[in-house]
Amino acid sequence: GIRHLRQAIGGLARRASWSDAADGAISLAGALLHRGRARDAQTALDEAQGYAVRAGCDRLLIDIATLAGDAWVSLARLDEAERVLGAALAGAKAAGDCAQSTAASVSLARCLFWRGHYADAQTVLGALPDGVSATLGSRHSRLAARIAVGQADLRSAMSTIADAKQRY
Repeated sequence: GIRHLRQAIGGLARRASWSDAADGAISLAGALLHRGRARDAQTALDEAQGYAVRAGCDRLLIDIATLAGDAWVSLARLDEAERVLGAALAGAKAAGDCAQSTAASVSLARCLFWRGHYADAQTVLGALPDGVSATLGSRHSRLAARIAVGQADLRSAMSTIADAKQRY
């Protein structure tokens, strides 16, 4: 599937369909991150950034920054991750996009969690807004439970997981 996705992205780029090529490269980076290939995901994100700039689409740039931050966290480069994710969160909030704000918040909270800054991570994560996708909601709930464990609040962690099981 990844090989076919790369071919499709190349075809879209040759046809100057920049927005679609950027979407494809973002999907490719997400798949690579899911497989634990953070360096390869960064390469795909660099390509996606070039396509998104050519398309003139800020929405895509926010998604790219969020995934880039996730890649940096996966590589244990937390300073870079925090910088990129802070910018992604600010951009998403300025754009007023709830889904992008939530995704960037979850990623930034994950970075802060790995730094051991549990209270800051909990503050950044915040409450789960209504209307987010099941995938993002599940990710939010799992991270909230991890943060609660980091704060030695096992009752809250178990409650969060139980609620997530019923919801998702």
